[in-house]
Amino acid sequence: MPLAGASGPSPSPRDEDRREEELEDELDRESERGDALESEIEAELMRQEELLRQIEAEEAACAHYKKVIKATDGEDYVTQDLCIRLLADEEEHLVLFRGFLKEYAP
Repeated sequence: MPLAGASGPSPSPRDEDRREEELEDELDRESERGDALESEIEAELMRQEELLRQIEAEEAACAHYKKVIKATDGEDYVTQDLCIRLLADEEEHLVLFRGFLKEYAP
């Protein structure tokens, strides 16, 4: 006797097996998508961390060149000029890396 509210014939065992396989395949695909998303998020975090390290290194280089520029003022114009040029390069890198970080920020 069919269950109350059920309509039509019961699915055959073959139909049930096929449906079970379809559900398993769907679960596998969802799991793979979740794994891919997790890997993408981890890669994104690694890029952000690397950019933060680069920014820190650029800031340290800028601070160093500023000290040398100050220390050589009036004493060694060639070294001072070289450090001014290097500082400009480092500040350019700093702007570039900060821009990259903004692109990756959520």
